[in-house]
Amino acid sequence: MGLAAEDVIEYNFAKIMNKEATIKSVFRYRNIYPKAIRAVAEGIIDVSGIVTHEFDFTDTDIAFDFVIHNKNDVVKAVIKIS
Repeated sequence: MGLAAEDVIEYNFAKIMNKEATIKSVFRYRNIYPKAIRAVAEGIIDVSGIVTHEFDFTDTDIAFDFVIHNKNDVVKAVIKIS
């Protein structure tokens, strides 16, 4: 889930038409989070590929500092709570 800035995404929409694909957009995220959480929990969506960095809860300050100063290297950072 996310929202791109205007005029950032360039795409050849003829490819979508040729595949007869459907694009659906939603302005609000109402009722989306429970479905997304369930899909991740049930393994329907594998998010392991987007987690590039993990930090222990005790290193929360280090995690935030790292993400702020390494934006080009971080896709998703996770703070583990055990």
